[in-house]
Amino acid sequence: MKEGLAKRPPWGSPEAVEIGLRVAVTPPDGPVEHQTFVYAGQWWRQDDKLLCRYEDRETASVVTLKVASGTLTLLRQGDITCRQTFCVGQTGQASYRTPYGAWPLVWRCHRLDVQLAAGAEKAVTREPSGLVLAVIRFSYDLELGGQTLGLYDVQVDIVAGKERGAADADRRLAQP
Repeated sequence: MKEGLAKRPPWGSPEAVEIGLRVAVTPPDGPVEHQTFVYAGQWWRQDDKLLCRYEDRETASVVTLKVASGTLTLLRQGDITCRQTFCVGQTGQASYRTPYGAWPLVWRCHRLDVQLAAGAEKAVTREPSGLVLAVIRFSYDLELGGQTLGLYDVQVDIVAGKERGAADADRRLAQP
């Protein structure tokens, strides 16, 4: 992590943000596949943790990301239920539960980087959509039910200052 979260005072209630999710998947037998999603969500700090939450309507799940002490926990609750904890160099296992059954999920984390704004009035970067308050980037190999799905490279941008309204619904953006 680029900054120590423990040195920051706790934040109050969650702040409405836009969450940009960029995923590059390198399957074992094909070219890299890129997907980009945008969700309306919330983010906040709680003691030494950074949390963000959004609803993924495509999978009928609420997704919570929690960053603390060099780890990232991804929790899905809803039609798809799963808890993954990512820590560089470590392998994790979980059960991936869907309305159609449950399968064993195994991953190995290769990268976890977190950039945080220096304060509420500053940003990591500025984009046309607003101030980027945090960037979470992680990569991992993924196996589901004994089948290798590939290498996943994920970037999560937490953006404030975006005009809200009809665009709040989650949506898949055009493929790059």
